[in-house]
Amino acid sequence: DKAYAEARRSIEADTLARIQLIHKQAKLADKAGNPRSSLRWLTRALQLLGDASEREAAVQRARLSAAYSRVRAGQGRSKDAISWAERAIAEAEAVEEREALANAHYMIAWTRVNQGEFGQESHFERALSIFEEVGDVLRQSDVLNYHGAMAYWEGRWGDAVELYERGRERAERAGDVVGAAIASVNIAEVVSEQ
Repeated sequence: DKAYAEARRSIEADTLARIQLIHKQAKLADKAGNPRSSLRWLTRALQLLGDASEREAAVQRARLSAAYSRVRAGQGRSKDAISWAERAIAEAEAVEEREALANAHYMIAWTRVNQGEFGQESHFERALSIFEEVGDVLRQSDVLNYHGAMAYWEGRWGDAVELYERGRERAERAGDVVGAAIASVNIAEVVSEQ
C-alpha cells in the first residue's frame, strides 16, 4: 500500500508539472498571436487532468478555464469567453483558487465592456480586490486601466481619471513603462475632452 501511494504521488506530481508546462506553452502561443495553437495546448492540459488528485485537478481546471476565456475573448468569441469565465469562477470558488477567480472576473468585465455592456463595476472590483490580496501589481494596473476606460465611455470622466491614475501608479510600481505611458495618454485624453 505504501509503495502504491508513493507511486501515485509521483505520477500525480509528474502530471501536474506537465500541465503547468503545457499551460506556459499556451500562454506563449497566445502572446505570439497564435490563439489556435494556444487553445490546442489548453485542451491538451485539460485532458491530462484525469491523473491529478481531485483538489489539484479542480485548481488546474479553474486556471485553464480562465486562460481559455482569455484566448476566446482575444479571438472576438465573446459568448464563448464569458461561458469559459463563468465556468472558471464556479471551479475557482469551489477550491478557493484566487488568481483564477480574479482572472475570470476580469475577463467577464473586459469582454462585456468590449461588447458595449457597461456597468461591470462589480466584476472589476472583485478582480482588483483579489489581485491586491495576492499582490499582483501588474494585473491590478490592467484592471484599473480598463475600468477607467469603461468609466470614460460611460461619461464618468472624473472617475476615469482617478482609475487611470491608480492604474499608472501600479504600472510604474510593477516596472511596466508601457502600461504607465498608456495610462498617462488616457488621462491626457480625458483632460483634453474636458
